[in-house]
Amino acid sequence: MKMLIPSHCKQLVHNMSWMMAAEILSRLSRLVTIVVLAAWLSLPEYGIAMLALACHELTRLLLRSGSGAVVIQCEESQLSVIAPTAGIIQWGICLSACLLQWFSAPYIAAFYDSKDLSMVLQWMAVSYLFYPIVALNVFMLNRSNRLRYFGLRSGLCVSIENLSCAIAAVAGYGAFSVAIGKIIGAVAWVLLFYFAPVQKFSLGYHHKAFIKIATLSGTIFISEGLRALRGQLDILIAGRLLTPDLLGIYSFARSAGIGLGKSLSGAFISGLYPYLCEKNRSSEIGSSLSRVYLFTIGISAVFLLQSLGAFIYIPLLFSEKWAPYSNFVSLLCLSAIPALFVDVSCCIWRAQNRAENEVVISTICLFISVITFVVVRPSSPIEFIHATLISSMCWLITLSAHIPKMFSMKIFPLKLYRSQFSKNSF
Repeated sequence: MKMLIPSHCKQLVHNMSWMMAAEILSRLSRLVTIVVLAAWLSLPEYGIAMLALACHELTRLLLRSGSGAVVIQCEESQLSVIAPTAGIIQWGICLSACLLQWFSAPYIAAFYDSKDLSMVLQWMAVSYLFYPIVALNVFMLNRSNRLRYFGLRSGLCVSIENLSCAIAAVAGYGAFSVAIGKIIGAVAWVLLFYFAPVQKFSLGYHHKAFIKIATLSGTIFISEGLRALRGQLDILIAGRLLTPDLLGIYSFARSAGIGLGKSLSGAFISGLYPYLCEKNRSSEIGSSLSRVYLFTIGISAVFLLQSLGAFIYIPLLFSEKWAPYSNFVSLLCLSAIPALFVDVSCCIWRAQNRAENEVVISTICLFISVITFVVVRPSSPIEFIHATLISSMCWLITLSAHIPKMFSMKIFPLKLYRSQFSKNSF
């Protein structure tokens, strides 16, 4: 079997294999959780739970603001100063995320006129305090492309989180079940990664390393913020415009469609980034792009099959009350395909130290989504689905028209990044 895989594809296939194995593990647990939540939560409770997860995801983007990307990407000679500083920055980011979500929760709950939402968000915020304990270990595992170790343990953590959420729902904790799952999953993350066999670094501060990380992190933070807002815009607007029952219906369709697709594409991106960084360090990234997009097309085919299969698996896996919404799930599955192509392109640019290109395309995609929702003015779940699908297809059209230009763009931040990431910058 190994002989059938070209040598230049082995690392990417290896990364994808382990991340997909982790994804199968987490996806099965997520499916169980969706089934349990759909059966044990009322429509208003389900809507609150999904809205809390959407808000949490927006705050969580702070954790992906770039310190890990720099550790994975930097030259070996820079690692001894980059890693300790990245650890300090990650602690600051996680503490900031916790405080931001905790103190903003009452205002978010007031905006959506839901008292229960505040408590759920505040307890979910506590989970941020666990991640920086093992952040450097996780970064180093990804840098060394040890995705067998990382993938299986991260998949197990997600499964623990999902199943804890399901058990809490059965125990009668309602929408608060998602907060319980997040905290238990964060504890599991620390326990499973604390003893990872990687090079260890103590926390420390190096001014040049801090400037370098902050420079890239700022752009990645903006890009991740735009990406998260692009991905959560529909549920945030739906939470404001739809009644609790209709929000529950749309949230279910979204979880069973986009939610499962996002978990699969997330696993692919997680395996892709370390691979691309390694290729970029060896100046081989250009020759790798064709196979990267070939893999992307293959995953898109899985989303298409999921869309076609929605009419089969929704009645089989969920109770009768959800069967009439199979067409909702089917349509939302299709919107995961353009999002995947956008995310893959952004991943390539980030590995090439062109994070500013991410900001450009993410801004365009978010602007398209906003305009679509303003024009369509959805007031029912099916109208929200149509708006989501239309905007995502427009992303794909825009991306296909801009990829050739984006790789040759010479907008002003590019020179700054190239100088910041030169081998002689330390």
